[in-house]
Amino acid sequence: MRDAECELKAAQIELQKEIDNYLAEARIMIDENNKTIEKLKSQSTKAGDKTADAYKSAVDKLMKKNADLQVKLDESVEDSEEGWADFKTEFNRDMNTLGTSIADLIRDNEKKVKK
Repeated sequence: MRDAECELKAAQIELQKEIDNYLAEARIMIDENNKTIEKLKSQSTKAGDKTADAYKSAVDKLMKKNADLQVKLDESVEDSEEGWADFKTEFNRDMNTLGTSIADLIRDNEKKVKK
């Protein structure tokens, strides 16, 4: 019985290390997104009069999505390996979607500025 308890405790410690590392990396990515979004926000005047409102709206949506991810990360409390795996899968998907949206906005803005 003692060996099983030790193995369980070791697995719990290992899972907590994985969670802590992931959360730290995710916070760094969210901070990087914030910096990129702030840069995009400062470039909003370069987008041109016709598209300035749409551009600002797109940037605001990115800011909200990133803030929502921060909240989701801060509120994450997964105490099982399965729950953690589900959270991580969903969070990675959301983070990738946000990253794609940011890249698309940057690309679209560069095209508009060049015209």
